[in-house]
Amino acid sequence: MNDPGDALRVLVEALGRSAIPYLIGVSMASGIHGIYRTSLDVDLVADIHAGQIPRFIQHLGSDFYADAGMMRDALESGRSFNLIHYASSYKFDIFPLSAPETTFPSGNGTMSAASSRCKGRASTRNICAIGQPT
Repeated sequence: MNDPGDALRVLVEALGRSAIPYLIGVSMASGIHGIYRTSLDVDLVADIHAGQIPRFIQHLGSDFYADAGMMRDALESGRSFNLIHYASSYKFDIFPLSAPETTFPSGNGTMSAASSRCKGRASTRNICAIGQPT
């Protein structure tokens, strides 16, 4: 499986099985809306907390590089962390919603995730999907 779409599917399934709500943004989202931008990564905002990390990594399996310590450090400092899909070398940047103010770049400036709701300062074309655990 070296297709980035397959890698995204595995990541989204792992988020769902780990009960982590998420939002897919920026170039992946704009492509789905018909505005294609070349990028070798996918940006996601996720409502992930330190206690969910072990289960999330377990659900990702051996397909991804995921460093639990790096993830915990990023969450504690309110910064993003990344996951790398081994087969495709595709990078996924995860921006924690739990940070007081999380911003990440978009084609139209920044997208902000503040408190418990995402407030996009960028175009809605940069928002692709919001996943809620079932």
